[in-house]
Amino acid sequence: MPANNSSAPGDFAGVAMAYDPSVGAIVAVDANFSFVNGTFTASNPALTWTYSAGNWTRLNLTTGPPPLGFWTMTYDTADQCLVLFGGEEILGGSTVNYTFTFANGTWTNLTPNLTVSPPPLQLSQMTYDAADGYVLLHGGFSPTLGTSGNYMVTWAFVNGTWANLTRPASPMPALNGWMTYDVSDRYVLYFGGSPGGGMTGSHTNDTWEFRNGSWTNLTAIVHNAPSPRDRAPIEYDSATGTVILCGGQRSAYPSNSSYLNDTWSYSALTWTELSPSSGFSPRENMVLAYNAADRQVVGFGGFGLVLNVNPNASQSYVENDFADTWSYSGGTWTPVAPVLTPARPIVDTGATFSLSVIGSADSPGARVIYVGLPGGCVSQNSYRLECRPNRAGTFRPAVEIETSLGDISWAFTEIIVNVGPSVASFRASSSIVRLGESMQVTAVVTNGTGALSIQHTGLPPGCQDQNSSALVCRPTSPGTFTIGIVVTDRVGGVATAETSVRVIDSDFVVHPPATSSRSPGLGPHLLHQGQPAPGWLTLQVGFLAGLTTLVAVLGWGVWRLQVRRQAGQLVAELEHGQSDGPDGAPGPPPP
Repeated sequence: MPANNSSAPGDFAGVAMAYDPSVGAIVAVDANFSFVNGTFTASNPALTWTYSAGNWTRLNLTTGPPPLGFWTMTYDTADQCLVLFGGEEILGGSTVNYTFTFANGTWTNLTPNLTVSPPPLQLSQMTYDAADGYVLLHGGFSPTLGTSGNYMVTWAFVNGTWANLTRPASPMPALNGWMTYDVSDRYVLYFGGSPGGGMTGSHTNDTWEFRNGSWTNLTAIVHNAPSPRDRAPIEYDSATGTVILCGGQRSAYPSNSSYLNDTWSYSALTWTELSPSSGFSPRENMVLAYNAADRQVVGFGGFGLVLNVNPNASQSYVENDFADTWSYSGGTWTPVAPVLTPARPIVDTGATFSLSVIGSADSPGARVIYVGLPGGCVSQNSYRLECRPNRAGTFRPAVEIETSLGDISWAFTEIIVNVGPSVASFRASSSIVRLGESMQVTAVVTNGTGALSIQHTGLPPGCQDQNSSALVCRPTSPGTFTIGIVVTDRVGGVATAETSVRVIDSDFVVHPPATSSRSPGLGPHLLHQGQPAPGWLTLQVGFLAGLTTLVAVLGWGVWRLQVRRQAGQLVAELEHGQSDGPDGAPGPPPP
């Protein structure tokens, strides 16, 4: 099973998240929920995390909010602290109206000292209204508020005190929308929602502003609004000076098309679609926060439909919480955690490569499943997978990490598999080479990735290695040599081959007997080792450095081969001896 690799928050029942300028990082709170030995456990206090420069860090705090879900949090610029409100108890299921602040690394529970407060709520929206100078809270849900449980009321929090801003008969946005402060337009922006609250099947794409203590419906004058949806997070992106919206749910009945992952921007009454399909899985309730230190919007978690990739079951879509982290910058969403990282993005068939999962929230008993792997690779329940692809192509593998709590994270990557290098042929220009004579060793190399590196081994003395498929050199020492070639491509693919070359000491000059009736017209002849002699002599000349005399019977004649060194060259002379003809007569001349 996977090792405990808890390096990011879990997302069971949602994470509250906001940027804290006093810390210089995003602060997040999760429910500290676990599932061990078949038992659900929520530990007190909830876990507090910071996020900066792409890394989650868990704070070692002994006090803080209890384990809750469906809470909301924002930074209170006036009071210089984070404000956390509401939520649902993880184990008891009760909805609460706790108010906590976080400053100087310490959580403080203000609830016992508040004389006025919103009722117990979950799924409320909260942001800091910089123009009006207070924290703004709108809507929510609570089973204690009647049959529907919907709460259409707006509150302000300032100087540690709550105040109800709701005006009788005043119109206000639908529940289950999302809001943020639009710095450029100087008002709180609210988008979407479900007029009846909950899963009624009715969604809206209304755009509202909150300014000077009042809500105003801008829908009639807004241009190019996104499609109707609820629970679509929005956040002001200071880097671009626009509000960013992503995802949401567009239908009440879960299917593989219920959830969205498009991205939009808003400025000056105009919505602009930036991408119809962002990199993350379609979802609602992803929590967004602008990270001023890194100048990027950070998104975490959410809820949506994921493909059930259990290899023992037929593929289907199931609803799950997500626990992944994404960053948005320059119009692009980039996965931060978990990240599926190949050791190399380009590999060769037959070569070992690995995939590693980095930055995943985990708990004992998590399940890791890889899908979309290249041929020859099989999923393993591990944060590191090694295999040898056996099929070329472009692949987009994914990993699903499901914790024991049911939180799911997805990560994707792309791998290109090329056919590895091969040596189609490898040979020398001649298998026998004289000392000082030029020889060429040639290879025909196919396939491989990128530039090829070629190395030769076992070369004769006098031959220098060359990074070339055609090596030319002049051997300086005799012997028999097994020459090898090693071809390596840019991603480490290797192919090898061998050939054999024999280097002889020199040529042999053969002088047959003087011209006579027995050997008319014969003169000196140059014999190359391994080559056939002229028609009158069938003789393979070997290494004769230590040989002085060789007697051979050729036809019916006896011939003597005298060998000597002359001017640095071995010289052989043929001399005809006594006839061995069958009739006792002198044998015939050479043919």
